[in-house]
Amino acid sequence: MNEPSASERYRAITGQVDEAVRRMQKVDAERAKELSEVVRQAKARHEKAERQLEETEADLKESWREVGNLFYDERWFQMKPLPKPMLPADGLSMEQRTARIKAAQTALEELLRKRGGLIRRRD
Repeated sequence: MNEPSASERYRAITGQVDEAVRRMQKVDAERAKELSEVVRQAKARHEKAERQLEETEADLKESWREVGNLFYDERWFQMKPLPKPMLPADGLSMEQRTARIKAAQTALEELLRKRGGLIRRRD
C-alpha cells in the first residue's frame, strides 16, 4: 500500500482548512449583511421615535401656553411650568399618547365652550 507522503497529507489538511475558512467567511458575510439591516431598521425606528417625541413636546408646550393665555386674566389661575413626564412610562405608543393629549385638549375646549361664563373675555 502506498500511503500519501507527509507533504501530501499537509496539503490535503490545509486544503480542508482553507475550504472551511471560506465557508465560514461566507456565512459571516451573510450574517453581517443581516445584522446591518437589523441595525438600519433599529436606527430608523429610533429616529422616527425621536421626531415624534420632539413634535409631541412642541405640541404640549403650545397647548400649555394656550391654556395659560385662556386663563391669564383669572385671579384664581396660577400658571405653573409644564410638568415633567411621569415615569415609568405607561407602555403606550407615541400615537396613543398624542391621541390622549388631543382628547384631553378637546374636552377642555368643549367644557370652556359650554361654560362660557367661566372665562372673562378681554374684549
